[in-house]
Amino acid sequence: MPFAAALLVADDRAAQLTQWVTLLAAAAAIPALLPEERRGAAPMAVALFLGTPYAVYLAANAYVDCSFTMTVTLAFVGWVQWRRTEHAGWLAVAGACAGMAAATKYHGLVIGAMFVVVLLRSRRALLLFVTAAAIFAVPTYVHITQLAGSPLFPFGDPDYSIQLASVARWTVDPFLTVIRFAIVWPISTGTPPHSPWLVL
Repeated sequence: MPFAAALLVADDRAAQLTQWVTLLAAAAAIPALLPEERRGAAPMAVALFLGTPYAVYLAANAYVDCSFTMTVTLAFVGWVQWRRTEHAGWLAVAGACAGMAAATKYHGLVIGAMFVVVLLRSRRALLLFVTAAAIFAVPTYVHITQLAGSPLFPFGDPDYSIQLASVARWTVDPFLTVIRFAIVWPISTGTPPHSPWLVL
């Protein structure tokens, strides 16, 4: 969505800039995750995050991973602040950001589910969190369902299942599996090869 919004007002470079902004926003949120007595470690935590080559690579390319990282980081910031202050607004922020994460990637559903499991003891907190998350996640999944017929497309699609079966054949030899996932598959899809350690 940030790409489309940026393309409405500027060119493709402005659209790409959105990923750098989300990377920096995630980095700026890291100190809020630290306890008060550990705030001195904030510069090191931010430096470690920004010094990760893969984070910089993702920010320099048109992938949604930086947006996903930002929304997950902000969801945890909202959660931590809610636990510290018990102010309901922070729980709503956590829910909204978890909903944005779920709308960005399917992995975000797992993040939201983790929060929901912890909140099962308090109905009021659970309702607030789920409502805030649904405001952002539900429209995306309704849109996906309208376009593809399933909210979890391509999972469950017969053609995709055939692709997964071919991947399962690769797993017979672990060494070849790492080589294929790290080098062959990325190159065949037009992306740069990964480090084999990243795949492991």
